Amino acid sequence: MSKLKGMFKVDDSLDAFWIHGLVGIWGSISTAIFIADYAMPEDYNMGTQLVAQFSAIGLTIVYSAIATAIVFFIASALTGGGRVDEETEARGLDEVIHGEKALNL
Repeated sequence: MSKLKGMFKVDDSLDAFWIHGLVGIWGSISTAIFIADYAMPEDYNMGTQLVAQFSAIGLTIVYSAIATAIVFFIASALTGGGRVDEETEARGLDEVIHGEKALNL
């Protein structure tokens, strides 16, 4: 994850996408590949199911991006922006906002 985040220059402190997103995508794909014999209908076709899974993945990504953008713009409008000042960012939000120093390395 650290290498991927560095390559894409993403600031995701909770690794939400890198853990939940990528694992969810793999889970969706692997469902079509590794489905148990007893759960498959007689006319099961892995190729058709993979197309359906990739379609669902794409739809989920589009929906999540749109919903996230809407929530971000509403939150930005209510709080006066989507970023904190440089000093707060350098010191860490936990310390500045919550007075918590346990995770400040």
